[in-house]
Amino acid sequence: MRYRSEEDKVYCYENGVLKNKFNIKDEKILNMIEAELTSLHLADIHKNGIKGNFDFAHYKYIHKKIFGDIYPFAGKTRTVSISKGDTTFCIWMYIDEQMELIFEQIKVNIVENPNIVKLSKNDLILLISEYMVELNMIHPFREGNGRTLREYFRLLSLYLGYQLDYSECDKYEILEADIRGVKGDLNPLVKVLEKSLKKSYS
Repeated sequence: MRYRSEEDKVYCYENGVLKNKFNIKDEKILNMIEAELTSLHLADIHKNGIKGNFDFAHYKYIHKKIFGDIYPFAGKTRTVSISKGDTTFCIWMYIDEQMELIFEQIKVNIVENPNIVKLSKNDLILLISEYMVELNMIHPFREGNGRTLREYFRLLSLYLGYQLDYSECDKYEILEADIRGVKGDLNPLVKVLEKSLKKSYS
């Protein structure tokens, strides 16, 4: 399901389909091509990695790598306000400011924290889940937020010596965890991460 807003003509054709580099105006066809191309790019990232400092620039670069062949806005924060269901995401004017604040916290509390290796898996899951929800609440991009978020935290988990693999969870379980998370209930997301986060011994 695509988001809609009054200002969405910046990102959408008149029929509501997202503007794309192929000029495809049929949503079903666009979804098929998007799924195929993003799968290829994610596979490439899984194989070759993607360098960065786990900061906001890194996050935007991940989005661009995944969606750059499809959408002209890949790697750029949105310039419209969006909502989904009864959830309204961060007003677009404050996105960059809020994202920088969160990534500064991630830098201090995770990336450059010398004590992070001493954190138990359960405590690490609680910490990661909080940042996942905060980034999801901001929803910085017009499309592709969930895939970018999951790939960022997969890469961050590797950096911390863990594998983050969602194969034991179905997409509805993950979606429900995202929805409950933005409503203030972290438990479903914590359960997803408990199944998906495993210590890496390679």
